[in-house]
Amino acid sequence: MGPYQIIERKGPVAYKIQLPEELSFIFPIFHVSQLRKCLKVPEQRVEPQNIKIKADLEYKEQPVSIVDTKERVTRNRVIKTYKVEWSHRDDRDAT
Repeated sequence: MGPYQIIERKGPVAYKIQLPEELSFIFPIFHVSQLRKCLKVPEQRVEPQNIKIKADLEYKEQPVSIVDTKERVTRNRVIKTYKVEWSHRDDRDAT
């Protein structure tokens, strides 16, 4: 979601973010590992109303498609792995 403006630095690895009013129930301080540099045009962003966030900060993600499959052969068996694209996530975040 975002991009949102960083208001201030709250320590060596924490930043306070300016969140919109509809996300006021979320604590606005985030660890630097949860933030990404904004590389997109600000008009092309995910609107918060498109993601249904519950009061306990949970939201439902569902698999969209299988991006890649691999087979790893060991001595006794073949292990299949799948790379899955998830809803509400970027292509880079496929797991």
